[in-house]
Amino acid sequence: MKVRYFGLLWLVMLGLFLLVACGGGDRVEPAGTDSPILVLPTLEPVELNNAPLKVVATTSIIGDVVGQVG
Repeated sequence: MKVRYFGLLWLVMLGLFLLVACGGGDRVEPAGTDSPILVLPTLEPVELNNAPLKVVATTSIIGDVVGQVG
């Protein structure tokens, strides 16, 4: 009988903890950045003189995630 009450008490406490944890907190407006906006340099075409074009493309998933998060 004690085990049943202990289990019920445990479930109630867990439920209360989850309700408190899911509650909304104070909303804080994100502060703007103080750094200036980066501008890409102007690119100019290069003469290849019939040489094959070598292209290297890399994708960094971690960099994309960091860019999205800020």
